[in-house]
Amino acid sequence: FVRCLSQTAKQFKYVTVDTSPRLAQGVGRVLVTDCNNIFANLAFEEWIFERTHIDSAPILFLWRNQPCVVIGRNQNPWKECHLGFMRKKHVTFARRQSGGGTVYHDLGNLNCTFFHPRNVFDKHVGSAVMAAALNDSFGLHAQVTDRADIRIDGLKVSGSAQKMDSKAAYHHCTLLIDTDLAPLKACLEPADLPGMVSKGVQSERSLVTNIASHHPDVDYDTVARAMAKAFQRTYPGPLPRPAATVPVMEKIDPMDFKRYPGLDRHFQKLQTWQWRFGNCPAFELSLQKRFSFGDVKIHMNTRHCIITDCHLEMGCGHWAADLPQRIEASLSGQRFCEEGFRVLGEQTARDEGESLVTDHLYAWLVDTAMC
Repeated sequence: FVRCLSQTAKQFKYVTVDTSPRLAQGVGRVLVTDCNNIFANLAFEEWIFERTHIDSAPILFLWRNQPCVVIGRNQNPWKECHLGFMRKKHVTFARRQSGGGTVYHDLGNLNCTFFHPRNVFDKHVGSAVMAAALNDSFGLHAQVTDRADIRIDGLKVSGSAQKMDSKAAYHHCTLLIDTDLAPLKACLEPADLPGMVSKGVQSERSLVTNIASHHPDVDYDTVARAMAKAFQRTYPGPLPRPAATVPVMEKIDPMDFKRYPGLDRHFQKLQTWQWRFGNCPAFELSLQKRFSFGDVKIHMNTRHCIITDCHLEMGCGHWAADLPQRIEASLSGQRFCEEGFRVLGEQTARDEGESLVTDHLYAWLVDTAMC
């Protein structure tokens, strides 16, 4: 059993989660990969999920990525992370299929994904298995919250999210082993856009810590083996057998599309602009700035990151009186991104004076969108 922390109002209470062997649920399989590509690993999650049914044995997938930020299915990236900093530092941006909040991954972070039939799914069990592995193998005092997060000394080391349908479910968790916390903080601090009003789920900010700060002799491999051992102890299968001292871990390659038919479909989808940005909840944005040619105010409404309507205010100058209306018309229906803003120069300006205006507006909007 692992004691779990439940928060009610500002008081804490402990509950228990049963991590004793579940003999009837089949032999737990542990899959591990050396692939560090976020899109491939997220795609493999979906591939397994599609093939999980009511009689499936539980699966634990262990994986990690090169530096990236992963937002939840229903989140607005401009409200969750600093896209400009990420672009400069070559930190990949991804949107996952599950809900929940935004997380930062690097090679010092272990991801654990637990797959179960829907009828036996309990997200707290996966987190409790992870906490048991940390406590039993490293002598830590890891606790699980009612949100299925894991904390040590009150600081968060693991966040989680889940996805389910009528037959299957998965619960995936981060685990900060030795993550570089400086870029984590910089990436998860959104740029200042006070004029943006957005729907969607917003992340809850927490103070975090690394496992390595509490136990100096841990690394990715030792923690991964501890997770595998704890998982197979919880799911040993129906036949009595001695507890394995060395866990059985199956090596897989999420980039092997021939071995896993249909995997490439998920891999390609997760990288598209339509998925990463087009899935953004509706938002409206108001901006204003003083240029050499005068003050400009612009207001946009978007749906699926497409500008549905646009209103521009600018003073008179060395351009035709209908330039603001032409800018509004050209931006409406375009993507809220650098590609969409190119219409300002390509379709709108009629002379050098108007080009000066549209070039400045283009640079301003690109700097704002940062994508």
